[in-house]
Amino acid sequence: MALHRFSTKISSLSVTAAVATTPEILYGEYTSGMVHVAAGSAAVTFTWHVAPEAGGTYLPASDYDGVAVTQTVAHTNAYPIPLALIGARAIKVVGDDTATIDISLKG
Repeated sequence: MALHRFSTKISSLSVTAAVATTPEILYGEYTSGMVHVAAGSAAVTFTWHVAPEAGGTYLPASDYDGVAVTQTVAHTNAYPIPLALIGARAIKVVGDDTATIDISLKG
């Protein structure tokens, strides 16, 4: 018996330092994913934000201990989307500087 899962890729998202100008990622149908940071991206810290619905009000995400969900990143590397975001319907990633990322999502 084979396990069939669906996946998708979102290409060339522009990460900015403001939640209002960073693209929305619809995450509700997925359980995991990877962030691929493009060469030349300047951001070194990503902070994740979540909304209860597409186009909703975004709030900074926190883990089970109330700590902000952040990631230290470097260009030309790939990182898992943090497990603390499981259950989020819509997510955004904000950088301390600009970055271009590709997202691969798995449901």
